[in-house]
Amino acid sequence: MIDLHCHILPGLDDGAKTLAESLEMGRIAARDGVTGIVATPHAFNDTYENNRQNILPAVESLRAAFLEAQIPVTLYPGADVRITERLVDHIKNGEALTLNDTGKYIFIELPSQVIPMHIADFIFQLQLAGVTPVVTHPERNVFIEKDPNILYEFISKGALAQITAGSLCGMFGAGARDTAKKLLKCNMAHVIASDAHSPVTRPPVLSAGVKVAARIAGTEEADAMVRETPGKIIAGEYVNTPEPERYRSFFSFFTA
Repeated sequence: MIDLHCHILPGLDDGAKTLAESLEMGRIAARDGVTGIVATPHAFNDTYENNRQNILPAVESLRAAFLEAQIPVTLYPGADVRITERLVDHIKNGEALTLNDTGKYIFIELPSQVIPMHIADFIFQLQLAGVTPVVTHPERNVFIEKDPNILYEFISKGALAQITAGSLCGMFGAGARDTAKKLLKCNMAHVIASDAHSPVTRPPVLSAGVKVAARIAGTEEADAMVRETPGKIIAGEYVNTPEPERYRSFFSFFTA
């Protein structure tokens, strides 16, 4: 499996604090069957101003530590990038790090309590720059929890979405769990990742979430969300996705 979203780089954000924690996260991931991790520290979110220039050497350093510790996990560079008005400029000038530095896919993180205005135009601008946005953990946004069809508008315009394995298992509460399941049912989720921040409270474990997803979307589709699709993303290859469906609540059948 490939974990596309993991805060494993030590000391860069609110993820792993020390090298020892990073190494333990790597060991946990390996035991869970993970063979590749994209290191994705927060970037441009007013608290953590990480960028391509400091993330790449941090990944190289942790790669060397993994090799020395004999941890059989390949590390790739990335970032969990907060949406800002200047993000397209940050990409063009080489500051914002795309996933595996291919220039093809970028994580965009929504604020948990708001949907930024003009995000559809923003997605269009990214695509004009040749970059496909991947929305991280949309199930934990309070507005998408209330109305999953907000995400439908982004997906229908070409964005992808990554849900968190822990959300499917109830780690972030019933609301995030139920929303993640709705997104799966409506083809509005394309990748399952750990969004791990520590070896204890938020470990890099995918298998439990994949088992839940398999009961909803089928074993083949759930497996693709941690293998085929993230593999194509880190290779900068095109990802063929099913048509998203609008979410219809039970009550909507009586009001349609």
